[in-house]
Amino acid sequence: IEPKEPVKDGFFFFFWSTTADGTAGVWDYSTDKMPDQPITLYAQFGIAPVTVDPINPGDSCLSGTGIPGNTVEITDGEGNLIDTIIIGQDGKWEYCEAQPGSPDDLEITQVNPDGNESIPVIIHTVNFDTNGGTEAIASIYVVENSTVSIPTDEITKPGYTFDGWSSSVDGSSGAYDFTTPITSTITLYA
Repeated sequence: IEPKEPVKDGFFFFFWSTTADGTAGVWDYSTDKMPDQPITLYAQFGIAPVTVDPINPGDSCLSGTGIPGNTVEITDGEGNLIDTIIIGQDGKWEYCEAQPGSPDDLEITQVNPDGNESIPVIIHTVNFDTNGGTEAIASIYVVENSTVSIPTDEITKPGYTFDGWSSSVDGSSGAYDFTTPITSTITLYA
């Protein structure tokens, strides 16, 4: 029987582990078996992740909320530090140097003054390729496991009728399902 998640002021419960430092990994109540002798499970805590505001086409800044005085670290998809931002006393942060697609992926982590880190919020680029159409559509950042909205821009191409978006350049993958959660950087083709 899994116990109720413990609460620790200013921290977020991550998981139970058989080692105090969590190096043994997650104790999975649905698959792990109790040994013949008693064991101790240790609660593993970290600080809560920052929130990232919804990102809309044309937005020039990433923004969100966190714990005032903590730091937001922004890294690329390979762990290279891009920038750090101090969360304001109002709990808000903003970063206006990001351009979707450069880099493709971002990780946004909150770090408290003691060096404790949150689970990162992962952001991916969604590119829109009009496949020779008359209107370019800007790439956008999308928080992992969220969805992207259907672009409302009108796309025209002489001799063609716009039929929707696909994840393959020739449309062979069929119409893109905009209810699909984004889990990596993708390009959608007109």
